Amino acid sequence: MKTHYLLKVLLLNMLFFFACSSLSAQYLYIQPEGKEQVLFELAQKPKITFKSRSLVIETPSTQSVFSLGEIQGLSFGQTVVNIPSLLNQGNKIRLYPNPVKDEFRFDIQISTEGLRYRIYDLVGILLQTDGVDASATVDIRNYRPGFYILRLDRNGQEIQSFKIVKQ
Repeated sequence: MKTHYLLKVLLLNMLFFFACSSLSAQYLYIQPEGKEQVLFELAQKPKITFKSRSLVIETPSTQSVFSLGEIQGLSFGQTVVNIPSLLNQGNKIRLYPNPVKDEFRFDIQISTEGLRYRIYDLVGILLQTDGVDASATVDIRNYRPGFYILRLDRNGQEIQSFKIVKQ
């Protein structure tokens, strides 16, 4: 009972964060336990509600109901991506694996001069920052399971954001 409540609060906080943040997510991904990942296009303006311990997502053509207990992952994206890896073709920056157990790596095909990462929790608190090289590894084993935002910037100018799922 308490787990459902905490998951609901986490989902609400995450949805609120993304609604209020500068991230321009175009897709919502839900990973139900033992099922295929489900994609919702946010341009269709889906109605997202909680009813009887379930997450309900209604689009003009469909209604999907997910038991809060069966949701293993929920993420937002700017492009259609596959978990376990995210790839932005324009910047040639890859972060993997995602979801993350202990650490993740960057594969960067652009200049890393002046490149830094910043990891935030969903409340917006800065948790970690450091410089990045072409094959940097970032250790987050001490983070609690949940959702985090990683932002890459060069000389203070943000160039890419990633949503990280910590297992």
